[in-house]
Amino acid sequence: MPSSYKNITCKGTVASIEDAFNVLEELGNEIRDVVEAAEGGFAATQRIVTLGETADALELLSTPDVPEHLRELPIEYVERTMMRKGRQPGREVRCDNALNVLRAAGEAIEKWLTEGDDTGNRMEAEELSSLLEDAIFTGEGCEFPGMFG
Repeated sequence: MPSSYKNITCKGTVASIEDAFNVLEELGNEIRDVVEAAEGGFAATQRIVTLGETADALELLSTPDVPEHLRELPIEYVERTMMRKGRQPGREVRCDNALNVLRAAGEAIEKWLTEGDDTGNRMEAEELSSLLEDAIFTGEGCEFPGMFG
């Protein structure tokens, strides 16, 4: 069965993490709505319990401040998009796309750090890199069970 997604290489800057965190926040809210709407016996299903754990994890994430000296560092990442127009990618794909932005930004920051910095801004860059690593780890642990499993 052919995939309904295609991979597109995108370009941005480290500041693109702000949009990625917004996507993760929206996913957390969307999933929380599903969990809260579950009634009766449905609220105790493994699917709803798993979605609740995912919502909890995503709700803990917050957009970090991006230091001015890092904002315009270029990044390149892969985004999966729907082949059919007018359809929104699934939750797992949206999460993966956001995480790809965070990974690319982390790589750009690490490259910036290894190439040397004489401006005294290393601590801010290291802190942001660490926050991105934590967010990626959190996002990778999220599960998005479908309607029937």
